[in-house]
Amino acid sequence: MMSLKDAVPEEERPGQIEWLFPLPESVPARPWVIEGVAMRRQVSAIAAAPGAGKSALTLHLAQMVATGRPWAWWEPRESGPVLIVNREDDREEMHRRLLGMQHAQPGPAEHGVGVLNRPSVTLVMRDENGALARTSFHTELIGHIRDSGAVMVVLDPMIELAGNLDENSNVDMNFLVETLRDVAIAGNCAVLLIHHTRKGAAAGDMDGMRGGSAIAGRVRAANTLDRMSDDAKRRLLDLDEQENAHNYRVLHSAKQNYSETGTAHWLVFRARQDEATGEWRAFLELADLRDRQVTDGDMMAAIDGLLASPKAKADDLRGDVHAARTLKMPLDMVQRHIKRLVEEGKAEAVEVSNGKHRPLRWRTKAP
Repeated sequence: MMSLKDAVPEEERPGQIEWLFPLPESVPARPWVIEGVAMRRQVSAIAAAPGAGKSALTLHLAQMVATGRPWAWWEPRESGPVLIVNREDDREEMHRRLLGMQHAQPGPAEHGVGVLNRPSVTLVMRDENGALARTSFHTELIGHIRDSGAVMVVLDPMIELAGNLDENSNVDMNFLVETLRDVAIAGNCAVLLIHHTRKGAAAGDMDGMRGGSAIAGRVRAANTLDRMSDDAKRRLLDLDEQENAHNYRVLHSAKQNYSETGTAHWLVFRARQDEATGEWRAFLELADLRDRQVTDGDMMAAIDGLLASPKAKADDLRGDVHAARTLKMPLDMVQRHIKRLVEEGKAEAVEVSNGKHRPLRWRTKAP
């Protein structure tokens, strides 16, 4: 016989007060799968502009969790199967990508990475009466998670889940994220939602996610994947590498309810040619773009070196550009360093005429 408790819908059952004091001696650690990115029983998001590399990033993350091995600056807190719901790339295309990623993440995976193949992945919709409703895929997805033992589920992209819902409606988006939270709890897994940013969104801004603000408001962690700006290119890349700035991405920690926020880490796309097919296969790897340190002595040797060169008068090269190339440093950083040396009386500007131009150089001043 069905009990009264079973007969009453869960949302209509009375609540219970859970008292917080006295405090326990200890509590379990938060169940991060990837710290700052994905946690069991919670919904997180990664947002980026179209073509920025969201799907490539999530495949790297999936492989990291499946192998249990570190990648880039992360080390997975937990290893296990990963389920990907992606209607943009088929199994064959994902194989191509994963084969390319072996350059950055070599070795076999202890656990599987599965792709859910389904004609429609609409999770929520408005029915013929206009009421918000969950589709049969909601129950099916929870079943797949439980059967596979997935510790993380990647849903890419969000728009495929929302059916006929209005992306700009906070009511509709709140219902979607609440449904995803239900999936995370019922499946005891981390749900990672992949979404697009709106045009012109500022890098690292959680409100730059396209659609209603309920999306950013309801997820527990949000990261944005952004292309390199012109300012970052000048600050962080040496002159020879600036032509490759389009390959760099920065992951901003835009919102964290349970971890540190405001951090930014750089990744770069590389490519290797497949020997069998001749195709180029891209992968992401850590880009070490921290501001580089150089001593005053190294900088002064670089600017003096150009003046001492026999080609100095014939060369149109500015002294700061020469120093940037010699030291393999971003031009902006070199210019700031030279400016400080001049202000401190350690260097002075000098013009060298080559008959046509008078390029600006610097030389050190005797103490």
